[in-house]
Amino acid sequence: MYKVLIVDDEVLILSGIKYLLDWDTLDCTLVGTAHNGEQALALIDELQPDIVISDINMPLLNGIDLLKKSSELYPLATFIMLTCLEEFSLVKEALQYHAVDYLLKSELNATSLQDSVEKAKAECAMRKQYLSLEVDGLVSEAQDSKTIIQILSQINLPKPIDTKELHYLCSKQILTNYFVLQINIEYPFHESDETFVPEDFKKVHEYQGDLNTRLITSYFSDVYQLEVSNPAPYAYVYFIYHVSKARYESKLKPLAQKLSAVSQDVTGVTSYLLATRLYSDYKEIESCKKELPILRDNFFNLEQHIFGDHTIQPLECKPIIFYAYIDRVGAALKARNLNDFRYYMNKVHAKLQEYYYTRGEAIVFLDQLIANALVHMKIELANGMDQHFQQDALPYLPTKTLFLKFVHRYNKVVESVLISYVTEKECYVQKAKNYIHENVTNRIMLDEVASEIGVSSGYLSSLFSKQCEVSMIEYINKVKVDKAITLMQQRPYKIYEICNELGFDNSYYFSRIFKKQTGKTLSAFMSSISYE
Repeated sequence: MYKVLIVDDEVLILSGIKYLLDWDTLDCTLVGTAHNGEQALALIDELQPDIVISDINMPLLNGIDLLKKSSELYPLATFIMLTCLEEFSLVKEALQYHAVDYLLKSELNATSLQDSVEKAKAECAMRKQYLSLEVDGLVSEAQDSKTIIQILSQINLPKPIDTKELHYLCSKQILTNYFVLQINIEYPFHESDETFVPEDFKKVHEYQGDLNTRLITSYFSDVYQLEVSNPAPYAYVYFIYHVSKARYESKLKPLAQKLSAVSQDVTGVTSYLLATRLYSDYKEIESCKKELPILRDNFFNLEQHIFGDHTIQPLECKPIIFYAYIDRVGAALKARNLNDFRYYMNKVHAKLQEYYYTRGEAIVFLDQLIANALVHMKIELANGMDQHFQQDALPYLPTKTLFLKFVHRYNKVVESVLISYVTEKECYVQKAKNYIHENVTNRIMLDEVASEIGVSSGYLSSLFSKQCEVSMIEYINKVKVDKAITLMQQRPYKIYEICNELGFDNSYYFSRIFKKQTGKTLSAFMSSISYE
């Protein structure tokens, strides 16, 4: 039926129009009356009438201004204007703002009023069809459903829904006693290092979606599944309307229990329900939009069903993009420094466990950590080790606990690479030391040692200095001095003999080295030794 609102500051006119026709036979129902333009505008907002019969000249807000504002905010409302002869100049302006007809109060009768109402009904039907075409260019039932889903899916976006699209939904009687239901699922990620196969998870997501729809529609009859922006293969979002408060309160918990049990049995996932509060009309759609991210943040951090609880409050989420720590972790990876990596990751772990934060930031943060490892450790991560990070699995992580498990996995992979790298470095240094000791009586050159081990001389020199805290030349000299002392303690030597024995061509140079190492000159040390 067509909803009709009558607006006039004259009580007699209001009563006359109200009782002049049999509204039911015209497929109309009177939903209200108003005595001035401001009151009328509020009722149009509340009642969403199809037809407004309004006086042109009224206090507070005249009929022309009411028509102008209504045309902008409520384009589906069709106006019939009432006027006196002396106000006839205003009729032209009213028609410019698409009033469907005008009636002179002095000539008002049942026939003229009925004719105008029929014109208004035809205009209403045309406007609804036009708006449907304007929104999406579609008119079939299936296409109309697609249009509705596209508009409703904007609930997931921060931008307000366009007024024209909002009134299109109102014309479809959708924004009445509604709520948004989100189902999140947690896939069974294994602790082993098996390869992540997206195709398997996509199949599970598809099967679970069919399961969700069957169960939801067995509890609630009017349901639209919404499109989820920014691929979220762990979530399904539904718009459910024409729901009584009693049904809303009595059916959510049984639905959650049933879905949890069936999901475990059929698809092997763990399912959670997030439901907004029950909203009564289109004016609350923005409140519904604002409630959704609050529910999502609560779920990510607390991991529990949320059934439109009025006590649910926004969490104090903190940003976790610790740029300083990411840079320092990256520097540790670049330097292959296991101790620094552990130190800074321990700091990161402490903050990740302490704070509340959004799922989006968590995924971006982990993605950056993995990207750092792939960039700075690409040589060591050859042979497919990067698959152990399971970077493709990040969109499938719905909870903080699972996110922290993936951070732990990241640590495990990186530490295993760094430990093997450190072991290899220690092996290079040990090989260099062995070569020095085995060739102590020869002239030892850095290039020769590096060539024997199979690395560059610059790399070996830097590696040796970092690990031994002395340069390789200093270490060679110390070994040679120790060997000289051992030889001199066995029998008397002349200075040049010791130098020749240890591969030194210059006695003066070796004497300087000896004094630096022992604090005594070579000759003084020789004199201090007593032989039997």
